[in-house]
Amino acid sequence: MPRDRTSRSTSRRRLPSAALCSSSAAVRGASCCPWRGRGAPYFDLGAKYPLVIAPFRVFQQLPLVDDQLRFLAAVAGHLAAREGRFIFDVFNPTFAKLVEADGQEREDTPEQRLPDGRSFRRTARVARVRWVDQVSETELIYYVSARPGATPERFVQAFEMRWYLRAELEHLLARAGFRIRSVYGDFARGPLTDGSPEQVVCSELGRRGRA
Repeated sequence: MPRDRTSRSTSRRRLPSAALCSSSAAVRGASCCPWRGRGAPYFDLGAKYPLVIAPFRVFQQLPLVDDQLRFLAAVAGHLAAREGRFIFDVFNPTFAKLVEADGQEREDTPEQRLPDGRSFRRTARVARVRWVDQVSETELIYYVSARPGATPERFVQAFEMRWYLRAELEHLLARAGFRIRSVYGDFARGPLTDGSPEQVVCSELGRRGRA
């Protein structure tokens, strides 16, 4: 049996923010980006920008409304002008798949070799759907083998994924002083439909966006 190691990323004080930092560094042409803060809702880069992006489902890792609003306030504080823009992506929820979630692991990355001679494969599962909270308790499971035929170690990355409908995003952004310019259903700027895989939201500060 594989040895099991589990890490959980559900604490709102330990949310990953590397995507925001690396994106900011790329805009500035810097090799690194100064970071101050206690997690995504409280990030402080010490500078202002015409554009802030939050890719890779950053906003979905904020399950609490208070943290969502803190995060949006931090974004607004980093925009250089009233017309500053904020772009982020979230899944467009597929309710049929949420209903079918059964807690079973399903492989999404077949076994492959690593440069150091080890190999790994990855599975994923939704352990539980909390309908009232609109949260999926998700796990990414990595099986890592030191050598062919060796017993793999099992690493579990457990985290909460908050899912949103468009109307909810629109109201959250309005509460934080933003207005939506456009919402796309994929990264090719396709229209948002019931069957779209993504919600790519392009927003800008409105009149209430800056104090």
